[in-house]
Amino acid sequence: MRAPWLLPEVPVPEGDRIARCLVRPLTVHDAARDRDAIMSGRTRLRERFGPGRGGSAETLTVGDDLVDLAWHHEEFALRTSFACTNATPDGARVLGCLHLLPSGRPDHDAEACCWSRAPAACGAPGDMLDLDVRRWLVEAWPFKRVASPGRDIPWSEWRTQP
Repeated sequence: MRAPWLLPEVPVPEGDRIARCLVRPLTVHDAARDRDAIMSGRTRLRERFGPGRGGSAETLTVGDDLVDLAWHHEEFALRTSFACTNATPDGARVLGCLHLLPSGRPDHDAEACCWSRAPAACGAPGDMLDLDVRRWLVEAWPFKRVASPGRDIPWSEWRTQP
């Protein structure tokens, strides 16, 4: 088992309403809504995470997603990585997801992977929802240097850097 990434005394946000959504930890109760968001956003997932990524979205079942979400919930509790859902302000519809991982690089505290449904499905123009979530990440979390591979640095470059 991996050691905690953040020590217990470091505060971790448990959820916040931000400009266009509710951001909170993913739980197993999100499985059906999360799968729906993944299935409707799979093209954006592949674009965001690069070739060979997001392929399992084609065959993802609610049961598969339930297993993934249970694991993400455990990682959150152990503080080894953090997965949050981005939902409509009332929490009824999942719009996307944010994954925070240890970067493993001395020049970054964290690696943030954020995706959302197509903008029209989110009710926000362009990538405004992702920008809101990234702003929340900077304001609410204790990280000083967060990398966003696939956004701020091309995946090909991120994967080849030490």
